[in-house]
Amino acid sequence: MADYSFVTVWRLEAPIERVYQAIHDSLAWPDWWPTVKSVEEVRPATDRGGIGTVRRYTFKGSLPYTLSFDMTVERVEPPTVLAGRATGELEGTGVWTIHEED
Repeated sequence: MADYSFVTVWRLEAPIERVYQAIHDSLAWPDWWPTVKSVEEVRPATDRGGIGTVRRYTFKGSLPYTLSFDMTVERVEPPTVLAGRATGELEGTGVWTIHEED
């Protein structure tokens, strides 16, 4: 199996708290992120911060197939970090790091 590393940089003119909340609320992603076809809650969080939450994500990009995987939330540090482990058609670790710039 090949190893890959994907890095995406988004630059937004918005308060860091608002950006963090939009990313943290992944159940709403299909409402504003065109390639996200569905997000389903598989297992609720084991604590108030969201650690342990498992959600199933289905993406459909430019290629003629969909990609589904489960993501378990492992790290929550508002408003700067969200991280988890993916299993299924995508395997690995995903980390969102959010910071402000002038």
